[in-house]
Amino acid sequence: MNKQNEVVTVYTGISCGSSRKVISYLESLGIPCKKVCIKNEGIDRAHLIEFLRGTENGTVDIIKSTVLKDVKKFFKKEKIDYDLVLKQFSATTNESDEDIEEDYQETVFDLFTLNELIDFLAETPSALKTPLLIRGDRTIIGFSEEKVRTFVPREVRQQFRLQAM
Repeated sequence: MNKQNEVVTVYTGISCGSSRKVISYLESLGIPCKKVCIKNEGIDRAHLIEFLRGTENGTVDIIKSTVLKDVKKFFKKEKIDYDLVLKQFSATTNESDEDIEEDYQETVFDLFTLNELIDFLAETPSALKTPLLIRGDRTIIGFSEEKVRTFVPREVRQQFRLQAM
């Protein structure tokens, strides 16, 4: 299949305005897309791994900054003592528990093994930023016309440039 004709899979939130915008934008350009609501349909491990591979900054790029309560629930469900793990981790970093929790994007997810992180995200897809777009080996997080335009076939991009002149 020609890469230009590949379907873009758009993982969306239930009421995510950026997800609606990106789908509308792709459709207006004639780019085939498949919408997947991660809250209703979930996301499998293979796609999570693909998203992580496609990021520059790992979990910071794909995980919402408001998910600490979800992390605590996950630890409880897995029978992991969150407070004990946090204390052990803070002892190795010379940071207080409060500092770690305040800056958890860069530290609390270090408490997870890769498998635990993927399990957490598969079980808690609402922790993911949306929209998440994937086509082939290309991944885009969020909606930026400039980034999404990279999914537009070269000929169509050239037409846009000519029209803008």
